[in-house]
Amino acid sequence: MKYVVSLYLLLCSIPLHAGITEPDCTQLLSWAAQHDQKQQWQVTPRYQFPGISRDEVLMPLFGESVTRWSMEDFRNLSQWMRTCRQQFLQDGDPAAARTLATASGAMMRLTGYVQQFDRSRGEAEQAVAGLLAAPESQGRAAAIELAQQALRGTNIRRELRNVPREFMRPLMGLTNIHGLLPQRDIEALQAQLGSGGGVAGTSADRVPGRADVEAQKDAQSRAVASQSPDRRATPPPTTTEQPEPSAPAESRVVASQSLDVPDISQIELLPPPLQGGADVTQTRLVGVRLGMPLEAAIEAVQQAGFRLKDKGGSLHKLGVYQYWLDFAELEKGETVPFPGTMTPAESRAYQTRLGIQSVQSGKVSLVAYEGRVGRISVSASTFDGPDAVKAYVLERLGEPHTLEGYPDVRWYMVWHQDRDKQTIDDTQLRIEAKQTQYTDLVRNLNVPYTRISYSAWLCGTLPRCME
Repeated sequence: MKYVVSLYLLLCSIPLHAGITEPDCTQLLSWAAQHDQKQQWQVTPRYQFPGISRDEVLMPLFGESVTRWSMEDFRNLSQWMRTCRQQFLQDGDPAAARTLATASGAMMRLTGYVQQFDRSRGEAEQAVAGLLAAPESQGRAAAIELAQQALRGTNIRRELRNVPREFMRPLMGLTNIHGLLPQRDIEALQAQLGSGGGVAGTSADRVPGRADVEAQKDAQSRAVASQSPDRRATPPPTTTEQPEPSAPAESRVVASQSLDVPDISQIELLPPPLQGGADVTQTRLVGVRLGMPLEAAIEAVQQAGFRLKDKGGSLHKLGVYQYWLDFAELEKGETVPFPGTMTPAESRAYQTRLGIQSVQSGKVSLVAYEGRVGRISVSASTFDGPDAVKAYVLERLGEPHTLEGYPDVRWYMVWHQDRDKQTIDDTQLRIEAKQTQYTDLVRNLNVPYTRISYSAWLCGTLPRCME
């Protein structure tokens, strides 16, 4: 019952949304004219939105922050923009109509993100309500302090092992969704948590970290030793005793090696090689182009640092027609051996090495028809951000026919062989650059990197576009 009351009070503290206000066409045009793809704002710790969606720009016109819009609000905006575009076209002002269309497209691409914000907001409110509904105790106060840290963006995963089990789920939830919460919601949740009952920040209730635990053990050992100052080592017994079993030498060596974790400055990670051509069929991805003999393509990929993993072929059917497709898969990156029994420090190092392994890994898949490559797929990573990857790609291939995404988050680009036939079935090249991260548990930090996917296929002359 206390949990229900806490959730009710939390929800009551958040104002209800009655829907956005409808502006007239002149006001919509004045707002839309401010749209600039280069202007972005940090709506959450993870995402950026177009500048025209800033609260100070949007709220005077529509009466509500875009982070609180409903799907009905987006549908209304789309309808209003469509009506005004038609009005401007009838008035002989196509430039105004295009301005509205561009701004409308930028806003409609936000719907999925705003829905995600709403889900994250509900999960965070539920987690906070669960913490506030718990009986007052030192454990609850310490959990509330950790919740405040999680909302500030602090990585608290290492400290979760020291909190009561009933608080682990809400605290982990707040840690996972912090990057998906707008600042307005983060501040509201922080206000609800308050000071954690007035005792969360005291040293007596602070959640002990690993250093505190080790220090406590050392103090206990010194206390035991001080009670017997003249005690000497016990002489060995006269009977033969069996020594305690120890880990195999090979296991100890592997565990020792697992502690040697490189940092970002020791890892060389570049975008997969890309060479532009006169058209899609001439573009080379890691040295391979569409229509290239399969054996020559495999050799080129191997020269780029990949090793052959699998090679073969299979029979496919298209109606009554049967055709044979050859394939080859190549990869790069080393497998981190499992070291067996590990200390906590070795375990953190091992998990970090697994993260680095995923960053350094790469894959190339080739599909060939009648000995010629008709489909190329490349997956690899770089420490360059998505914007730098986009610049690298555009410098080599020119402007794409399709460009979607957000700065520092994700870019999706498509080039078609025939500009007048831009369908999913024509010969084309697709490139996606998306930011992600791995966690360095040794240094207690998140390391961002960009995952890149190249995909090109030759359609029209090949069965089912090589699928």
